[in-house]
Amino acid sequence: MKALHSVFARTARVHLNTTPSHIPHRFSSTTSAPTYGFIGLGQMGSRMANNLITKTTPSGSSVYVYDKYEPAVQAAVQSGGIAASTPSEMVAHCDFLITMLRSDEQVQTVYDELLSQQHQFKDGVIFIDSSTVNYETSRELASQMPPNAECVDAPVSGGIGAAAAALLTFMCGGKPTAVEKAKPVLQTMGANVFHCGDANGSGQIAKICNNLILAISMCAVSEGMNLGVKLGMDAQKLADIVNVSSGRCWSSDQYNPCPAVTLFDNEGKPKLVPSKNNYDGGFVVDLMRKDLGLALDAAKSCNANTPLAASVSQLYDMLAQRGFGNKDFGFIYQFIKGSEHLQGNGDTKAYGA
Repeated sequence: MKALHSVFARTARVHLNTTPSHIPHRFSSTTSAPTYGFIGLGQMGSRMANNLITKTTPSGSSVYVYDKYEPAVQAAVQSGGIAASTPSEMVAHCDFLITMLRSDEQVQTVYDELLSQQHQFKDGVIFIDSSTVNYETSRELASQMPPNAECVDAPVSGGIGAAAAALLTFMCGGKPTAVEKAKPVLQTMGANVFHCGDANGSGQIAKICNNLILAISMCAVSEGMNLGVKLGMDAQKLADIVNVSSGRCWSSDQYNPCPAVTLFDNEGKPKLVPSKNNYDGGFVVDLMRKDLGLALDAAKSCNANTPLAASVSQLYDMLAQRGFGNKDFGFIYQFIKGSEHLQGNGDTKAYGA
């Protein structure tokens, strides 16, 4: 297995110099309050960790944090977290350890390191993996756990906004007792916690099915909005109609991909969705491609027909090939408008309805 220093490609810039001896005494694992660890402080993980920190540390808990990108770690430290120099450094202290990583490879490498220190595990430690990975990966991790530890796969839905507001939906797979223990932890970061099945990997199955639907619905909303605008319909009026009609879906009323459409939160304030922000700061095309790949692989394994997902996957592949892999997946709207709108170098300046 590759060394840990070779993973976290998105954040492999700086490695912290903190050592176990630098961990403050006030965060000793002897405290009666639960101790947490959080590995992976990307767009989603940083917001999730912030909620975990701010909601648990006032009652005496400590939260260790780790990422290869030092600014993300320092931001978590400013909120009250404790920097760990390696994942294995924190594991001896943790009652719960959450991972939020980008790929199967990262998850496997991190857990290889954690499991190498299983002689230091606290009895009853719960590992919660909120990464979106192959359901077989989750099952393999669970099979490697020693008798005094349990693992729950708990991928999320809701996006960056929900992560910041602690409104995520967690889809959990694992033994009922483990999920029940993990639930209060997940509720510090989300609004909904579902037990999808006793078998590990059940949460991952729910997640890939959800994101398959999401990818297809985003393309459908993009096609409909583009058709209406090209026929002379006002984009805002069309969206307002769709969002109280049978075409309504999350992609239309919470995350509309058309820049000319303004959505409002519960307080009546305009929402800054990615289409209003040059398609930056959302769920990127490359991650949607990954999730569609997981769904299509799973479909092959059980002979499930997924013709729409296969077609949509090809569209997102085209976007990535043109240099838009780091744009929000709602950028498919601009692709559907026509290739004359795509410069092919990742430039999305002055995109409109």
